Amino acid sequence: MRTIMRFFRATVAGLTFALICMPLQLSANAYPLLFHYSYEQYGVEADLQNWDITQSEAGEIFVGNNNCMLRFDSFNWQRVSSYGDRIYRSACAVGDRIYIGRHDEFGFLTRDDFGNYGFTSLSAGKPVMQHNEEIWNIISLDSTVYFQSFYSVYAFSHDSLTTLDLPFFPYCIYSDSAY
Repeated sequence: MRTIMRFFRATVAGLTFALICMPLQLSANAYPLLFHYSYEQYGVEADLQNWDITQSEAGEIFVGNNNCMLRFDSFNWQRVSSYGDRIYRSACAVGDRIYIGRHDEFGFLTRDDFGNYGFTSLSAGKPVMQHNEEIWNIISLDSTVYFQSFYSVYAFSHDSLTTLDLPFFPYCIYSDSAY
């Protein structure tokens, strides 16, 4: 009987110790791994300054840079943009599209069957943007994507682009509503 009681006490003590130490071990591993990449590590022509970051449904990271749009697939950095060196200020992944805002233009990137990204401009050839306007923020709300500049907000929904005339500044999103 004493042997059983010793075994029982040892088991309870061991389980108690394990239950106390397990959360400490889990919390020590709960922090995400963070990596710092210098612009030299990109391996592509990029600048020191990054403006915005988004993640696609496929898990790829897109970074708006002073010289280009960068893509990181967990292994390699790639320069996505080949449509002129401009400052890419904003990025927002929605579905299979990466909406981007850059100097004097905004639109989206889509991936083709070969894994290459192509740019579709939403503002080129349309008298919507003022000269030297830059898109600083992109927000997706319901089925509409909003492009925010210092001058205007542009709404893209169901393949239609409209300019919103808002009487106030700044523009923001609060509780799933655009203000």
